[in-house]
Amino acid sequence: MRNPDLDLPLETTAFGRFLLWLTAGLVFLCVLAFAVAAIADAQLTALRQEPRIVTVALPPNPEPAAARREVDDVLAHVRALPGVAYASLIDEAAFGELVDELLVDDAADRATGGLFGARMPLPRLIDIAFNPGAAIDLPALDEDISTLVPGATLGDSGQIERSRERLAVLFRGVAGSFGLLLLAVIVVVVVWLTRAGLEAHRQTIDLLRQMGAGDRYLARQFEQHALAKALRGALLGFALAISVVIVVVYVPTLLGEAPLAAHELAPVHWVLLAMVPVVAALLATLVARLTAHHGLARLR
Repeated sequence: MRNPDLDLPLETTAFGRFLLWLTAGLVFLCVLAFAVAAIADAQLTALRQEPRIVTVALPPNPEPAAARREVDDVLAHVRALPGVAYASLIDEAAFGELVDELLVDDAADRATGGLFGARMPLPRLIDIAFNPGAAIDLPALDEDISTLVPGATLGDSGQIERSRERLAVLFRGVAGSFGLLLLAVIVVVVVWLTRAGLEAHRQTIDLLRQMGAGDRYLARQFEQHALAKALRGALLGFALAISVVIVVVYVPTLLGEAPLAAHELAPVHWVLLAMVPVVAALLATLVARLTAHHGLARLR
């Protein structure tokens, strides 16, 4: 967008010289902040779509019939709970081999039976997978299972995922708030530059008023200049920021390496990022017009 032909020489003041570059820098940082929030939101969405795994450990029972009955009771109780995708007993032989691999260093010992082959009593493990978004009352479930099988324990194997989920929420909130703060800084900058332009062109404004120019016409001069400069600066900052986002999100994947961002942005995220320069330019234009109206009233 080319600079409009104006009666006020706004290009010679700070309003004309710095508005484009300040807007470009602030929009650059603003888009990056919102991109971080969008990446965190994409990760949060992916985490919430994953099933939550809970493991029940039943104490060893030397009586096969009683042990089988305990497993059946726990499975029947768990499968009747709302939101449970599946519940199954982990194969005892496979579990024993895993314990041997972790605890027995000597291959010869493992060949002769290892800990599991020596009839070391091992707990019976039941994996429970809950559907994404299902409400889970772990304390109540722990109490119910302990009542069915005294000594049984409940372990949430998704604690790491929950920590990642809380971290994603934190990043989304902080980055989004920082982006909104930068939009507020654009407002402050435009107000300051517009007031500086009014003071610098006080004599020219008085001359134009004597020639019949009204406040609406004079305010439109600042509005048109702000729109031209802010829009160019916003598009420049947006182009630079999007280039950085594309490099971070897509280029490592194309090179066969792990991306810095765990999840790609959804189309809605790209649309929201594309709105940032437009909102910034329109915000700068509106603020320049309102500030000019207010300032012109004071210069009467």
